[in-house]
Amino acid sequence: MEKNAIIARANDYIARERDPNFKAEVERLLAAGDFKELEDRFYQDLEFGTGGLRGVIGGGFNRMNTLVVKSATQGLAAYLIKAFPEKAGAGKLSAVIAYDSRHYSIEFAEAASLILAANGIKTYLFSSLRPTPELSFAIRKLGADTGIVVTASHNPSQYNGYKAYWNDGAQVIPPHDTGIIKEVNSVQEIKEISRVEAIARGLLEIIDKVIDEPYQDMVRSRLYRQDLIRERGGDVKIVYTPLHGTGAFHVEAILGSLGLEVITVPEQREGNGDFPTVSFPNPEEAAALELALKLGKEKGADVVMATDPDADRLGIAVPDGKGDFALVTGNQLGALLADYIFLSLKETGKLPANAAMVNSMVTTGMQKRVAESYGAECLECLTGFKWIADVMRRCDTGELDKTIVFGTEESYGYLVENEVRDKDGVSAAALTAEMTLYWRSKGKSLLDRLDELYKTNGYWKEMGISKYFQGSEGPVIMKGIMEEYRKNPPKTLGGIEVEKVRDIKESVWKYPADPGRTDPVDLPKSDVLQFYLKDGTVVSARPSGTEPKIKFYASCCAEAGWGGLDAARAEVQRKLDAISKDIRQVIDTPKQPAAPAESAGKPPAKPAAEAGTEKAPPKKPAAKAKNPAKAAASKAAPKKAAAKKPAVKRDAVKAPPKKSAAKAKAPAKAAASKVAPRKAAAKKTAPKKAAAKKPAVKKNAVKATQKKSTAKAKAPAKASKAAPKKLAAKKAAAKKPAVKKNAVKATPKKTTAKEKAPAKAAASKAAPKKLAAKKRGGKG
Repeated sequence: MEKNAIIARANDYIARERDPNFKAEVERLLAAGDFKELEDRFYQDLEFGTGGLRGVIGGGFNRMNTLVVKSATQGLAAYLIKAFPEKAGAGKLSAVIAYDSRHYSIEFAEAASLILAANGIKTYLFSSLRPTPELSFAIRKLGADTGIVVTASHNPSQYNGYKAYWNDGAQVIPPHDTGIIKEVNSVQEIKEISRVEAIARGLLEIIDKVIDEPYQDMVRSRLYRQDLIRERGGDVKIVYTPLHGTGAFHVEAILGSLGLEVITVPEQREGNGDFPTVSFPNPEEAAALELALKLGKEKGADVVMATDPDADRLGIAVPDGKGDFALVTGNQLGALLADYIFLSLKETGKLPANAAMVNSMVTTGMQKRVAESYGAECLECLTGFKWIADVMRRCDTGELDKTIVFGTEESYGYLVENEVRDKDGVSAAALTAEMTLYWRSKGKSLLDRLDELYKTNGYWKEMGISKYFQGSEGPVIMKGIMEEYRKNPPKTLGGIEVEKVRDIKESVWKYPADPGRTDPVDLPKSDVLQFYLKDGTVVSARPSGTEPKIKFYASCCAEAGWGGLDAARAEVQRKLDAISKDIRQVIDTPKQPAAPAESAGKPPAKPAAEAGTEKAPPKKPAAKAKNPAKAAASKAAPKKAAAKKPAVKRDAVKAPPKKSAAKAKAPAKAAASKVAPRKAAAKKTAPKKAAAKKPAVKKNAVKATQKKSTAKAKAPAKASKAAPKKLAAKKAAAKKPAVKKNAVKATPKKTTAKEKAPAKAAASKAAPKKLAAKKRGGKG
């Protein structure tokens, strides 16, 4: 894009953005003449995709900020009014909004609520952070027409996002997703209203206990053996971490009320958008569980649990019988939960004749065998929990004659109830605790039961490979890879014959040995290819819908024959290694496409980053910014000290800020924890050097919006070599004061606050030790 066009878009953004921090960021970039950074922020708009928004926080149309959130919400409101004209005319439309602990989550949630209110849509807003599954529950409980959750799931701290939900409590799917996108892209004017007016007109209502208590009751009601828990709950010790997110409130309350001993990792209990103790707040990663595993060994825990920031995913680790912990993959825990649910329903005489579970097409084939062993069925759907929810909706309407008792996907998502229509890490944690106790009462561990399932259903192991392709050419490269696989599908993968190919995008089955034969595929269209090998292995390929990467999955099985599980493990690993080699040859050296005409003038493609996990590569430097939205992006412009946002208190509503000075405690150093692998476990990659730690935030502080504030800031860190040497007159970022509990937001007052300089982070002499933690049976 031409320089003048970029500058014009930047000035347009400055004129429309109401948030002073985001506006100031772009003004500084213009003043410094940092065209490279301006180009990245304005060469395109942050896309509102089928799942909503997700991006780096900052000023600009290609960033997550209040203006972008307001525009998206105006589009959602417009679509809602068209979809339900009678309810809109009668003023009966309603919405629910929740948010997690990330930077600007409060501001984005409130901005969205006021846009909906300005459009005549009554909005129910939680006063503080709540999990995504509770948002889904609230939509169904209140009979709302839509919902929004402000979260970026397990992405790094620089990110935030926005997910839209429909009236069934599930994320939007066609035709609503495309309809909303069309309206968002057509927004010309944004309707706005003040908070005071919205409350006075009954268009904004704060909800907490009215949803919290019924949600907790529902989770407890989904357990199968509450008598066993009451009698022997003290036999199981649980170490839990919410990874600085939303989970502690409900997990502690629910498990504690059942008499189970729950020990929460203290350093990670409170909400904190910096995620200061982890590089990625992702329960799939061994590094994220490091503190929890260390505490688990100290306390002799029977199970270690972790939920991600919005508490929709659950990861666990269990003692391996050798003094260490084994990480359980998403596929493995899904198989264990499926087995336990079917077993419990059968033992209690409540297993429906038409019982079924649902999993995504890239989830382990082991779960299908487990379901069939109980006379039940395993239905499959596209990747993404919204498609699992769609199968449940079709069962509700009678389109499918099945009773769904469980839904799961390989990426650590589980749904054990019908009252929620998204993955629920809170209820999964409660059921996993009960399951642990049940098998303990039988003299078995979860790993013992998993081995029993392997012996009867075959040993299964899964592999995931991801390759990032950043920049404007990334999507073109990924499209080329998929097109090449379609035009010239491999005859073998890992030396094993490809028997058939399922092309979800073209809705057809293809047979390499019989090119003239095709069969229809009964699934919604999606850019997915699946290769079914002669030995039963399934290899899937698909570009990610939320990140610039292409993803491959392989699910492989070997029967536990005369050589037992050890021989089966070795055979499966051999196959996966060979398949991985074939895939790497394609994605590591892809054919470079010619730049399309429409991409002329856009920023050059960034170097591709590679990963074998779900982690997204940070777009900013490795060192964490205390507030990503306020970090100066220009090398030429002076850097401002980032303001530390306080942790969010659970039930506090924003109120007028009072004068306050809070001394921040320096966090304790995270001790490295070694996790012993189980046999044939896949090695994890050593983490990157830890970013400098930030001071912990006072426990009961609540973020509050204020327009005018003066504060003495910490001394800024030394400038990098690329930065100018003279950095005089650096401006300090304002510290946001705590607010009074349960007070309604009012006009901010001027305040001053002294902030204590953080302790200097000790520099590491070498790279961190490689984690010994290995996934039992490999990553799913």
